[in-house]
Amino acid sequence: MIRAAIYARFSSDRQNDRSVDDQIASCRELCAREGFAVVLTFCDREISGASIVNRPGFQDLMRAAEARRFDVIVAEDVDRISRDQGDWHTARKRLDFLGIAIHTASSMAPCARSWARCFSRTWSSTPAAASRA
Repeated sequence: MIRAAIYARFSSDRQNDRSVDDQIASCRELCAREGFAVVLTFCDREISGASIVNRPGFQDLMRAAEARRFDVIVAEDVDRISRDQGDWHTARKRLDFLGIAIHTASSMAPCARSWARCFSRTWSSTPAAASRA
């Protein structure tokens, strides 16, 4: 069974604390549909997605990834993980190396092949990364 870690974040006063709960619920629904076992949940509340540096939930997620405690990250949307392209590509590169995929509830790409390859093909904006898929 594929082990999933859910990550949720909200950033501003235009959102509310319930936003994280709604994101987690949406991600749990995706996991149930896909047959993923949710083993961990991480969140950051009222923290901007502009940088991963000041986000303790995201840092815990990456430490758990390094320990290979899950196989896939599930988030509501890619912007919940990071809004900064440099941070996004750095995290994705490390996760690819670890063999950990990223799925989003807003844009689940059906793929029978490697989750990481499917994700790279779907989300990559660079020709070099797209050619690896």
